[in-house]
Amino acid sequence: MITRLAFGRGLLYRTCLVRHTETYATKKVTPKRAFKPEAGSALTKEKSKRASKPEAGSSTGSDSDNDDDTLSNRITASTPLTFKQWKVYGGKIYEKRLKYLVKAKNVAKAMETLQLMKDRKVNISLLAYNMLISEHTRTGDIKKAFKLFNELKKRSLLPDEYTYTSLFNGCGVAGPTSLDIFDKITAEMERREIIPNTVTCNAMIKALVMCVEPVRAFEVYESMMSTYTPPDLHTYSSLLMASMIKTNDNGMELAMDVWNELRASELPPDVHCYNMLIQCLRDCSYPESWIAELDRSDDSDEFSRQRYFQGYIVLEFTEYFVLRLYVSKDGIRRVSLAGVENILKAMEKDSVKPDIKTFHFLTSLVSRNTYKYILPLVEKHQVSVDVSFVNRLMAAEGFQKSMELLKLIDTSGLTPNVYTYQTMAGSCRNGTQVLKLLSIIRENGHTPSDVVWETLITVLAKSQNYDSLLQLMKKMKFMRCRPNENIMSTLSDVAVVCSRKGSSDSKNFLDYYKSWKKDVRIQ
Repeated sequence: MITRLAFGRGLLYRTCLVRHTETYATKKVTPKRAFKPEAGSALTKEKSKRASKPEAGSSTGSDSDNDDDTLSNRITASTPLTFKQWKVYGGKIYEKRLKYLVKAKNVAKAMETLQLMKDRKVNISLLAYNMLISEHTRTGDIKKAFKLFNELKKRSLLPDEYTYTSLFNGCGVAGPTSLDIFDKITAEMERREIIPNTVTCNAMIKALVMCVEPVRAFEVYESMMSTYTPPDLHTYSSLLMASMIKTNDNGMELAMDVWNELRASELPPDVHCYNMLIQCLRDCSYPESWIAELDRSDDSDEFSRQRYFQGYIVLEFTEYFVLRLYVSKDGIRRVSLAGVENILKAMEKDSVKPDIKTFHFLTSLVSRNTYKYILPLVEKHQVSVDVSFVNRLMAAEGFQKSMELLKLIDTSGLTPNVYTYQTMAGSCRNGTQVLKLLSIIRENGHTPSDVVWETLITVLAKSQNYDSLLQLMKKMKFMRCRPNENIMSTLSDVAVVCSRKGSSDSKNFLDYYKSWKKDVRIQ
């Protein structure tokens, strides 16, 4: 936005030039005559509109504010304004531009616009500062956001709850390095005797969780109870996240207490709450006294036959949601397939539909040999799969089953990624499977990564399938893929083994390997 100063009939006014279109006033300067706006202009219409309204005292203050907003919306590039009017309504125009730049995530241009407002002594509202603070906190630049916070206070503007919430959100994005700024903000709120609302408290709890301060996060929750600030589902989800922090020695007990508080509040849990609860089962610490010994003579319990599981923990969330969590000496945790079904039944009773994240977390709690039972549950609840979930299932299956899962990716309208091929490469066991996978990768228009090449060559080297290894090396040369140090080290070891053998396959490999090394470029 470009502005120029112009004189019109003795009164200084500004003409806004938008999008580099310049309009210059051509009226003569007559100092002794009063300024009269042109007929049909926004100010003339507004004056006639106000004249038709009742006299002062018959209208409320809100009507006057609406008139000002209407006038600011009608101002165009050619509307003549007095200097006093420009200071009031010019800020509205700049705020619209700030809103547009913030929405477009153009922080640099937005800051230039703010500096332009300062240079031209335009009134800057709290809304303008809130927009800029929110955008800086979204990107994690908490220092610049806090600088703007101090700047608005110097302009005698009072921060509101939106300002504090944005700053706390920024502390959560920035992490532990922003803990000192968090303390300064809370001290400011205490000085002004501000009681934060539910949204602000949620931002405070989440910020403390990301700053690895779980004790203080629960203190904020206790202060909410003392000030009668009602918690919502976001509050309980953040507290479940705080329970998973490794510094908590009683994380599982805290998670159980949070869940019981949620049920007592009569708020219906959503899918995010259940997902956080499943994560707590996987990550929360628990006291050793909770562990009960397994009955090794019970053949119906699949985990009792596995020696590395030392016991189980019984977790009773509700009368219809009782779960047995099996634990090993190494900290591995598993639930049976019946336990998975109990979780899904509890969600169904609460009218909560699981999403793909739910099954992501559930597969991390079941044994690999039960992965094949998870996919029917996904189809039963009509949940759309994603690539990372299918990759996880592939990791527990052989090559043939991985091929079927690859078709599932195609029928679901998804695209396999580099981890898909890496997982399939790990499931290959012979040269036929290796070459088939390589052809599939090329048919899909992809190039094998270094990890895929390395895995395939390692598989063939271990099986001593020199013919397939030669074909793979030829394809690598044809596709102009440069082998890395790990690949060259593996092939060098194969060459040493072949030199000790006198078979024809070994001699063929050695002859080709010598010429192949000269042709390829080593990274």
